Amino acid sequence: MKPFCAIYSSFILRAYDQVSHDVDLQKLPVRFAINRAGLVGADGSTHNGSFDVTFMACLPNMVVMVPSDEAELMHMVATAVAIDDRPSCFRFSRGNGVGVALPTGNKGTPLEIEKGKILIEGERVALLDYGTAVQNYLAAASLLKLYGSRCMIL
Repeated sequence: MKPFCAIYSSFILRAYDQVSHDVDLQKLPVRFAINRAGLVGADGSTHNGSFDVTFMACLPNMVVMVPSDEAELMHMVATAVAIDDRPSCFRFSRGNGVGVALPTGNKGTPLEIEKGKILIEGERVALLDYGTAVQNYLAAASLLKLYGSRCMIL
């Protein structure tokens, strides 16, 4: 059995002491699925999940993952399932994905931990981001290309 904890981003802030002492310091392989991450609009300001990446990344054993689209989320769920020597978390926003094609068989493939990927090769300028904001960077790269500038997106 592989334990998962599905929880709103704003609520995990309230449980941070337990996550830190009862899971992370003991390197227990609990997987946190952090929902409603980011600004959630109609749910109100008390439900905005703006801090989860920052405080989870402070924990020495925690693997923190933030997908840029729904396919990457599937891979991160598979990655969390595969991690058995420490805790992990992945966050996702409320609402729809961006509409990318999902992996065949609707099953993710575990990702290599601590390795990013280059989305666009470029010159002189590199933009580094994670999560759904990557979509904005890809749009910006398309605009810059119209002006003859090629930036790298990581």
